Amino acid sequence: MTVRPTLPHSNISSSRISRKITLNADAKHINVRPVIKGAINEAGHTLADAYANNPLLSWIVHPLKEESKQHDIRYLLFKAAVNSASLQSRDFAIQVDGCKGVCVWSTNQQQLSFAKVLGWKITKMANLSVAMSKKRIMKTEPHIYINYMGVLPQERNKGLGTALIQHVISKAEEAHLPIYIIVSDKTAVPFFEKLGFQVKEVAHFNDITSTMLVRPVATASASPCQLKLKPGRRDSDDSL
Repeated sequence: MTVRPTLPHSNISSSRISRKITLNADAKHINVRPVIKGAINEAGHTLADAYANNPLLSWIVHPLKEESKQHDIRYLLFKAAVNSASLQSRDFAIQVDGCKGVCVWSTNQQQLSFAKVLGWKITKMANLSVAMSKKRIMKTEPHIYINYMGVLPQERNKGLGTALIQHVISKAEEAHLPIYIIVSDKTAVPFFEKLGFQVKEVAHFNDITSTMLVRPVATASASPCQLKLKPGRRDSDDSL
């Protein structure tokens, strides 16, 4: 699944900006932290806006002609993904500078996908070829998987996406694990290459190009060790 679509952004309707803003106005640095329960709705909207022009997701929601309905479906998908990830570990769903950007990641033992979140047959079809490619590339090797990462269109080119990915990279380097990602917006591939990711394979589905990238471990001889992860959030827990 792709990240940070780069096509021109649309204006965000004021009717959708009803979620709580978590921005710390006094912050002098880019702040990356787990998504708390009270910010899950906001995180869902952020990713829904960020993925508005994503080729794969646009293909999935295309039968819904109204843009507002397409946004609603994207929002439900991402809200469910963020919630599911944070229940496994607070580290798996992170936000940057008050939910201007969000990243959902997992391990090969705890993976998320649109198909797993909602069980839609169409998403399983769309993910089939890339899932097979992933199995060929990573085999049974322990690794980190970046499921979704997006930044609000009007907040791009400010280092927020880089901060999110660097946060995951630091986790991977501590545990000597490679990072795997599927990018279905080819314009985003150079962004990841600058962060040390390497193109391993390209797959095609219904005129959509998906690029599989891996960021290898810095020291090939180092053995993987256990990730240091915060416990999962409980449904009744609003804390970090």
